[in-house]
Amino acid sequence: MSVVTPSLNQGEFLEATIRSVLDQDYPDVEYMVVDGGSTDDSVDVIRRHEARLAWWVSEPDRGQSHAINKGWQRATGEIVAWLNADDLYTPCAISRAVAVFARHPHVDLIYGDCYEFEEDPAHARIRHVGTKTLRGLLTASLDIPQPTVFLKRSLLDRIGILDESLHLTMDYHLLLRAFAFGRPHYVSGPPLASIRVHPAAKSFARAASFPTELIETLDHFYALPDLPTEALRARRLAYAQYAYARADMALSVRKSYLEGIAWLVRAYLGNPSLLARLPRAVWRTLIGARAAAWRERTLADKR
Repeated sequence: MSVVTPSLNQGEFLEATIRSVLDQDYPDVEYMVVDGGSTDDSVDVIRRHEARLAWWVSEPDRGQSHAINKGWQRATGEIVAWLNADDLYTPCAISRAVAVFARHPHVDLIYGDCYEFEEDPAHARIRHVGTKTLRGLLTASLDIPQPTVFLKRSLLDRIGILDESLHLTMDYHLLLRAFAFGRPHYVSGPPLASIRVHPAAKSFARAASFPTELIETLDHFYALPDLPTEALRARRLAYAQYAYARADMALSVRKSYLEGIAWLVRAYLGNPSLLARLPRAVWRTLIGARAAAWRERTLADKR
C-alpha cells in the first residue's frame, strides 16, 4: 500500500493527517509526503515523522495534481491512494481496504462512506455514498469522497496518473477513467476516512471555478478512445448537467445574466428537465434583473 499526502501550508492540520496514516494497523504502508514549499511549520511537522516516511520533499511544484503524481511515480505498492493534508484515515481503513482487494481479486478500485467534520472529529456526520455507476458519475453526482478511494497500481498504469491541467476536478477525472476502464467496488460498513470541512479548503475557496473545470473535465474524458457505450450514451446528459451548474453560478453568484441564460439554453437543449431544478434564488435573480431594467427605462423616460 502506497499513500501520498500532498501539502502546502497545511501545518495546522498536517500532524493529525500524518498520524492517521502512521497509526494504521496495517504493517506494510509506504507513506510519502510531498510538500509544495510551505512557509508555515509544515516542514517541522514532517521532520518529526521522517524516520517512518518512505520519502518526503518540500519544494515548489505545479500544483496539487503534480505533487500527487510525483509521489505516485515513486510508489512501489500494489495499491495506491492519496490523502489530502487536512483529511484523516479512520482506524483500520488501510487493512480493511487490503482485505477487500484480497476477497475480490477482480476489483480494480474501492471506495466507501466518509465522515465530515468542521472542527472536532468527535462531532462528525456520516456521508453515505452507496454503489455508483459510470452513468451516475456523469449525470447525477460527484459524491464519491476522494479520501476513501484506493486503486490497484495495475489500473493506474492502464488509465494514467492525474491530469495536471486540472486543479479542482482531477479526482473526478480519475474516477471517470477508473469506472470506464476498471471494475469498481463500494465498501459498506464504517467510513474509511474523515473529511475536514473548513473555509480555507480549496473546494470552498475556489468553488466558483468548479463548473468551468467540470466542463473541461468532460472534454478531456470524452476525448479518450474506446470509451464504453454507457459513457457515450450519457454524454448529452452529462454536458447538460454541468452547463446547468455554470448557469447557476453565473446567475446566482456572479450576476452575469447573459452568460447565465446562454448556459441555461445549452442545459435545456441537453436535458429539458433540468430547468425544473433551477433554484428559487436564480429565478429571483432573473426577475430582479428584469425589474431593475424596467425601473431604469421608466426613469429614463421620465427624464
